[in-house]
Amino acid sequence: MANQAAPAIFVPQLLFAGFFIRAEQIQDWLSWVQYICSLKYAMNLFVLNEFGSSSYDSSRPAMVEMVHESIINQNDIDPDNWWLYYVILLALVVVFRALSIAALAWRASTYF
Repeated sequence: MANQAAPAIFVPQLLFAGFFIRAEQIQDWLSWVQYICSLKYAMNLFVLNEFGSSSYDSSRPAMVEMVHESIINQNDIDPDNWWLYYVILLALVVVFRALSIAALAWRASTYF
């Protein structure tokens, strides 16, 4: 049953994380969903790790650095907020874990 429910969780994550369409292309009434998708924050951290200033190499041409900056800008990532992405990612894990525990406890109490 979990395999059947997986696309309902993963496809919106992919859509709202910015893999297929940019966040600006999502309609305003639906754009709030990106803020509760953990994949968005994980992708921001991965992009900063791969293309951020911490991966700067002076032997690379300036064109490569410009491409790295454009990737960061196109994904609407602020390199100074890397710590915020960590905190939000951790908060999402804690909140959804607490909600699942509460749902299981409520289900167990109504089962008997």
